[in-house]
Amino acid sequence: MRIRFTFKTRFIDTTSGSELDAVSFLQDVKLSEDILDSYLDTEIADEGVVGGELYLKRAATGQPAIEVTYWHPSTPGNRIVNSLQAYTDAQVDDGIGEGGFEFDFDGTRLLVIADTDETGIFDMNDDGRAVSGPPRIAIAARDGDFASIGGRA
Repeated sequence: MRIRFTFKTRFIDTTSGSELDAVSFLQDVKLSEDILDSYLDTEIADEGVVGGELYLKRAATGQPAIEVTYWHPSTPGNRIVNSLQAYTDAQVDDGIGEGGFEFDFDGTRLLVIADTDETGIFDMNDDGRAVSGPPRIAIAARDGDFASIGGRA
């Protein structure tokens, strides 16, 4: 199941200081090879959430946006979605919202600023991607729960 959060974004040309109204070049520009699942809270990671890929896009409204996409092995409950949303909001606010970040596109240096005052637009649907469940044996070993994996405490 794909879980996606979208944040309204502004682009400012760092040379002229002017905000760009129409950003026609945005078609799924991946921001980084780094993904957020390496930093997920244990509660979320233990539920099998993976991903956290960041893209610059045009939202359905035509407005520039930052999209953060995760996947889950099945339909996650509200607790997981709410935790994931709080985590994503904090990551976007820390990394992108505080003054933005610079992005080079075709020789133009752009300042990208996400609107972190509004919670990201949420979208969840089955995109057909198969994601394995959480590694229960690794979780039990990490937590020292040897009884659940057949060991002795």
